[in-house]
Amino acid sequence: LVENLNSYDDKLAISFCSEPRDYSDNLVDEEACDVLNTINLEFVRMVRSTGGNNLYRKLVITTGWSRCSGLSADKFEMVNDDYTFVRIHLYEPGSFANSKTEEVIFDEVSHQLKLVECFKNIKDNFIDEGIPVYLGEFGCRPKDNDEERIKWAKCYLSLANSYNIKCFIWDTENKGSGIENSFAILNKQKLEWLNPLFMNYILDMYKNNSFVEY
Repeated sequence: LVENLNSYDDKLAISFCSEPRDYSDNLVDEEACDVLNTINLEFVRMVRSTGGNNLYRKLVITTGWSRCSGLSADKFEMVNDDYTFVRIHLYEPGSFANSKTEEVIFDEVSHQLKLVECFKNIKDNFIDEGIPVYLGEFGCRPKDNDEERIKWAKCYLSLANSYNIKCFIWDTENKGSGIENSFAILNKQKLEWLNPLFMNYILDMYKNNSFVEY
């Protein structure tokens, strides 16, 4: 695969593994972290061994379950390579953003504190260690609560901006509106936002650089 992709220029990056963990119990232990460190290194070595554009290709590796803290971060070993960086997935606070429960109100105290903690973990465990990192997945399930999701986005994206962390919002298949919508943001047949109030707010934040300090 990487040999076939070698002719592509630097617009192409290659990513390895997504949320690696034991899918039978969703756990990550020390042995799993050690194995992941080994195969992350072998992935980078394998791509580089093909030469050509792949010598300088941007490569993406991740931590256990693509987490930014705990054992996944403590046991993570960064590959010594100038063109490799780390992808983290962050759906927080989980009870509000990543849950199919009926929690629909963004608590501007406890939820903000949780997000501050998460971004501090990214700073401490990666940025301060000189490890290039970005958020390869983030999102917040729509529960017919776009006004509350806007409060969440304001906090989340302002914190990311303060640390200069780039974010990619997660988009799944179209499933209508409300809680059953999963993380879908776009009607791909009509090319329309499923929740335009929410998405237009995010776009306006970046267009107008209207981030806030926390």
